[in-house]
Amino acid sequence: MTTTKTSTKTTKKASTATKTAKKVCPRCNRVVRAQDIYCPACGQKIDGVTIEKVIDRVGDVLDPNPDVKSRLVAAVLAFFFGALGIHNFYLGFQNRALTQLLVSTIGGLCTCGLATIAMQIWAFVEMILILTNSQGYTCDAKGVPLRD
Repeated sequence: MTTTKTSTKTTKKASTATKTAKKVCPRCNRVVRAQDIYCPACGQKIDGVTIEKVIDRVGDVLDPNPDVKSRLVAAVLAFFFGALGIHNFYLGFQNRALTQLLVSTIGGLCTCGLATIAMQIWAFVEMILILTNSQGYTCDAKGVPLRD
């Protein structure tokens, strides 16, 4: 008699699991029941494509590694906003960026713009080093290599 209760509980758990599990149609992307073999909307045969698999796949396609920074973006930022150190903020070099920002703004006011010109020259040199993949400019501040 106890065996019957146990098997009933097991069957009940299994049927609840199939009710909650859902699949996704590969053609129309509709969510269908786990027991459906064909999509009721478009008739496409549904193999074992679950919602979790689709979410994992989409996440990998959209951004495989969100920590990777672009070398081209860093170079463009250095060219246009280099005197303000924006490219170094982007790459994570906060101290270097703050130095460029403060010298460029405060020093620029005190020296009638000469310090800002010097910071722009510094940023232009950094832009060339970033584009040529020179040592010290191959990774961001966390050590993650820059993407081409």
